[in-house]
Formats: sequence, C-alpha cells, structure tokens
Amino acid sequence: MYGLDMEEIIRKAVSEDLDVLEVFYEEVIDHLEATVNYPRWTKGIYPSRDTIEACIREGTLFILLIEGKIAGCIVLDQKQEKAMEQVEWGIKATPEEVLIIRTFAVHPRFMGQKLSLPVMDFVREYALSNGIKTIRLDVLEENIPAIKLYEKLGYTYKGTIDLGLPEPHPKWFKVYELIL
Repeated sequence: MYGLDMEEIIRKAVSEDLDVLEVFYEEVIDHLEATVNYPRWTKGIYPSRDTIEACIREGTLFILLIEGKIAGCIVLDQKQEKAMEQVEWGIKATPEEVLIIRTFAVHPRFMGQKLSLPVMDFVREYALSNGIKTIRLDVLEENIPAIKLYEKLGYTYKGTIDLGLPEPHPKWFKVYELIL
C-alpha cells in the first residue's frame, strides 16, 4: 500500500494531534450519519474530544498516516468493561495479557482501500510483541461491517452482552476474542 511498511506509518497519537483527531472523528461521524451509522457514534458524546484527549494521555490511541493525513485510528488498551467478566472466554488471562480493541475508524476519504486488514495485522503484531495472550473486543450488534471483518480475521464470537453504558449509548454488544 503506497509502497510503505505499515509499521512506519502507524504510530501513537500525541497531544499535537488532538485538534486534527477531533476533526477526523467529526468527519467520520458526519459520513456515518449521512450513510449508515453502524457504531451509532454521536458528535460530542462518543468519541468526544475528551475521549480522544484521554486516549492520547494514556498512550492508547494509534493513528494510521497516509501521505501525512490521518487515514485511520484505533484504540488499544487493557481495560475490559465490567460486563466482560461474565463472558466465557476461550483462554484465561490476566488483565496484562489481554488487549482490548476500541474505537476503530477509517476516514471516509480512505474507505475502500482495504486499510482495515493491515491495521488489524499491526494490532496482532503489537499484541504479540507485548506479551499479550488474547485480543478481545466488543462491537455493537448491528455493526455488520465490523462483525464481518473480525470474523474474517478469525475472531471468535463469545456472546452478546449489555455493557451497562448510560443513555444515550447503545445497550447490546457482541464480544469477540482472538487467542494468540
């Protein structure tokens, strides 16, 4: 893709990226609202500037740069939602051995370029290089494109749960796992 190695163009977001990332997510949400808002993101609610800023501060937000532009973002952390404790996972793992995927987005300008696959390869390599045993995620049950991607990549469906998020957040999420 563009003759670049994915690891050369995926990096952790830094505070100088905050304003551009806020615009990035606003443009993603505008596109979702104009088409189908599968993740049901809402401007000012999720992902908000505060969410982005917290992820930058925690070092969990990674950005994909193509020709100097942010083409995609993904949050990788180790904070499982409380409701995930109910799930019968395929492997027992300590919190330090689990990587959680959140808030994965590709900018509309870069859609159709199959960026999801190399980003997910990066996630797998990142997990392996950090001693992770399993990658887990939750996805809104109506988010068919994301579900198809994760299943194509070998993630195993482990159930549907209520994450207990406050209104106006959605209620039911499918959870998936990839054992490394």
